[in-house]
Amino acid sequence: MKKFTLILIMTFSYSIAYSAIITVDNKTPSIGQYKTLQDANDAANDGDTLYVCPSESVYPAAIINKKLTIIGTGHSRPGERLSTTTISGSMQFDEGAEGSALKGFGGYFAVIINSDDITIQKNRIKTIAVNENHKGTAILQNYINYSSDKITLLKINNNNEVFVANNIFWNKRGCAIDASSSTITITIIHNVIATNNYINFNYSNIYFANNIIISGGFSGGMIKSLSDNLALIIVSANNQFLFPPILTNKL
Repeated sequence: MKKFTLILIMTFSYSIAYSAIITVDNKTPSIGQYKTLQDANDAANDGDTLYVCPSESVYPAAIINKKLTIIGTGHSRPGERLSTTTISGSMQFDEGAEGSALKGFGGYFAVIINSDDITIQKNRIKTIAVNENHKGTAILQNYINYSSDKITLLKINNNNEVFVANNIFWNKRGCAIDASSSTITITIIHNVIATNNYINFNYSNIYFANNIIISGGFSGGMIKSLSDNLALIIVSANNQFLFPPILTNKL
């Protein structure tokens, strides 16, 4: 009986702990198991890690529907002759991708989040959109850069919980962050933000601290709904403005 119980425990532990490492390489000849991110996703199991090789060619984006950790070589490698790993298109995290992470990619690609507990870290990205009804989104250490008056770098839709830290937001023509709903809970700390437009926090539940605002300001219902705390948020929370912020209420 004891032997049978031990076998069951070992089998159960092995099934939980086991995960595969899958390699992706789009070069010819390829040293990877797969040549595209989509093929690697389709072949993977929950908990697997995808290592993506550097390449002179971009990798087309994929729709991720499993819990995966996807790792590139980084978006900037100064002083080295190695290529980076770049993505084109829109990386989309759909139902089934809960707990996934995307780390170390470059290129002007977009990220679309349609599931819980997604981490986007150390990438160079064009835009990020967090669609409705998600929690546990973490946006960390990214360079989010695109200059267009029609582009919002980080768009957070209704009923979301998001943590944003140690990023650079750079859009000198459009909006940096738009979180315009009372059903949004968002923490924004230790970021550098440059925008020619506004950071829009209409009615959201926000903690905004220790950021450097190079240009731009705040707009929308935040000024009305959080007017008692606005001075505290800006001054006591140690945000630094290199230019005086423009505070407006468009209501």
